Amino acid sequence: MSEILLAWIIFLDKGGRPFYFKQYEKIGYNDREVLVPGLISALQSALREIEGEEVKQVQFDKRTLYFREKDNVVVAVSTLYPLYQSDVQALLYELLEGFINLYKGIIRKWDGSMTEFANADEVVEPIIQKFEQKYNQFQKRCAMILTLGTTPDPLIKTINNFKPEHVCFLTTKDMLMYLAEVLKGTDANKERYSYNYYQIEDKYDISHCLKVSEQAFNELFRRGYSAEDIYVDITGGTKVMAVGLGIGAVKYHTNIVYVGGEKRDAQG
Repeated sequence: MSEILLAWIIFLDKGGRPFYFKQYEKIGYNDREVLVPGLISALQSALREIEGEEVKQVQFDKRTLYFREKDNVVVAVSTLYPLYQSDVQALLYELLEGFINLYKGIIRKWDGSMTEFANADEVVEPIIQKFEQKYNQFQKRCAMILTLGTTPDPLIKTINNFKPEHVCFLTTKDMLMYLAEVLKGTDANKERYSYNYYQIEDKYDISHCLKVSEQAFNELFRRGYSAEDIYVDITGGTKVMAVGLGIGAVKYHTNIVYVGGEKRDAQG
């Protein structure tokens, strides 16, 4: 059985009226009634502001929402794990084509009732199952670079979610003690991933933090990871450490993630 990759999927018209919604994972305290209006609002804003991209994305409920529009029909998905842009593009294309072909006549004269699309599972589920089976069969490589501060919980969440093969930690001598907490809270003790760390001597010097981050990027490239395989988490450490690593991610065209939250450590 393949691993479920999608958190939820929604179809709606360009005006924001939902045709079909399905949730595969309960997110926090959100139920269907809370989640759908928020999704629609996020999509409406993004559709107004983002032009000229075949696959668009926006942040919603601490996840990346990918969406695509054709013939005034919008399909949006949120994934539980990081997927490549090309894979997401292929999935959205198939979902749109299948949905539009099935409901072409109904969409033109739609009266606003979601019951018109009650049998959408017939076209949606086979596409998703086929995609998940294929994606799990050819699982992508993933490595991470993280800034480590005094609050390990966000890093633990990131590592357990992304399931990297190798992790590079950027930290200072006085923060190194927190590495043990991260390793304990993740799968390192089960040999699920390898790791190394790079010591930052001056956590308030952007140039120095960038230089240390470049060492980590070069190590991952040496191990055979491409820029598309590398995910950078700038949640921990000082703001300067995060900026230095972020500049490195932009320089090497890698992915950047951030775990938000109300609680902050002494370093911000």
